Amino acid sequence: MSLSSEWGVLSVEECVERAFALAERPTRHIDEESYRHAYGLALRVIRGDEEIPLAAIQGPPGSGKTYVVERMAEEYLAEDFFTGKDLVIYIAPTNELAWEACARVLSRILRRLAPDDERERCRVVRELPYLVRVLGYKIRSVGTALRGKCGDGVKLSEIVDLKVGEFVRLVFTTEFQRPYIESTRDIKLVVDESSKSPYFRAFIPLVRRIAFKKFKDYPVSMVVLGDPQQAIMSEGYGRDILLMNVAKKYLGERNYIMLDLTFRLPEPSEYPISMGFYEGRLRSVVNRHDRLKGWSLNSDELLRILNRYVNVGSDLQMVVEALEEAINNSIPLVVFETPQFEPGDTLDRLRAKLGFYTSLALSVWLERYGIQRSLAVTSIYTDLPQAVGFELRRRGLSVDRMTVQALIGGERDFVVTMLGKEYRDVADEYATMYAREPELLNVQLSRHRALMAVIGCVNCLSRFPPWPGRIKDLRIRATGEALVDMIERGEVVYRTYE
Repeated sequence: MSLSSEWGVLSVEECVERAFALAERPTRHIDEESYRHAYGLALRVIRGDEEIPLAAIQGPPGSGKTYVVERMAEEYLAEDFFTGKDLVIYIAPTNELAWEACARVLSRILRRLAPDDERERCRVVRELPYLVRVLGYKIRSVGTALRGKCGDGVKLSEIVDLKVGEFVRLVFTTEFQRPYIESTRDIKLVVDESSKSPYFRAFIPLVRRIAFKKFKDYPVSMVVLGDPQQAIMSEGYGRDILLMNVAKKYLGERNYIMLDLTFRLPEPSEYPISMGFYEGRLRSVVNRHDRLKGWSLNSDELLRILNRYVNVGSDLQMVVEALEEAINNSIPLVVFETPQFEPGDTLDRLRAKLGFYTSLALSVWLERYGIQRSLAVTSIYTDLPQAVGFELRRRGLSVDRMTVQALIGGERDFVVTMLGKEYRDVADEYATMYAREPELLNVQLSRHRALMAVIGCVNCLSRFPPWPGRIKDLRIRATGEALVDMIERGEVVYRTYE
């Protein structure tokens, strides 16, 4: 086990080794109109070829926003990586995002500078401590990288140094780091997940300065990436301070592009959020048969195994048979329809029971047949996944259990998700969260790579009442209506529980 995985450290050596390995693989190119426009716009902004050097790129769930950063870095930084004078700073809200972006961007640069020569790649890697910084409280240097591939290896400890010397071209960092930039020069910012973190409000004055061409001092340009339709935050902050929203306000439709493909959600499971949150423009390029290919579930056999964990009754049998139908027919979406969420607290007992049965069946099936795929159980409330997790732990089983808010930006192969209260109640405003933050539903229905089981009242979503003067609530209803349409067309495995 690596130090990174054992202690939660993200080592810069593993980052560079990952970049080195990725550089040896074929390059991914997305030849779609919105991606060509987004990449071209970002490149022109960074180069200073746009009248207003500000770009906003909206990336729905699984759309691959980082691909735009990769291509931009490959074309712009690789041109004069060793001799250029300006500084590009990539800023993300988490250590993991900064680390992953570094690996992917460096792989593009290595491939561009040394496409077929491993020795030349090693030479470039040895120069990285003078050219690159990767900063975050989890990101550390733990030894030597590429031992064996590059002789005795490469020392990379300077890459995590907060001091940014005059030759450094590229910095990957979280918003909490405070690098010391030694020399005055043009600084160009790339801000990722800019619709999520309220901490990015510190950049709003910079957006205004750039928009009004008042950038005599740095930064001279900025590219912001994010998705306002996934903006989950405290209502007290107000969405007007989200960096992505501010950028769109000043840009209008100019220099604002939405990526319209998802590489995460297998078709047609992207349809509900596409209709509810993206005006029907988002489409999947993932064939559902490819994601579920080669797997089969025998309900009779699985129920015999499950009998060791629980007394098998009709409810569990219906869950397993629904999963059998979905997996064996490559249907990526299962809906277990329940009555409206119980009033009172945030623990609906029927949903918790069905969530437990579904998670239990999938967990045992994956483990029994050695299927190396991830599984998570989620809800917008803490109570529901915790209740499911408690019952699983009692039986010696464990799955990822988390709120939708905690999984934002993440994904799993299999997701069991329990809907929250599908209604508005002024007296229970805290718990009726879809009314306050419709974006929660978008995130909740877009975390799966293979299959998602939705537990709750989908028909209630389709009847979600609009709030006079707040058009955003129509997104909940449109999403529910799209789910009902899929059920009626037979595109969803559907079971009803009372």
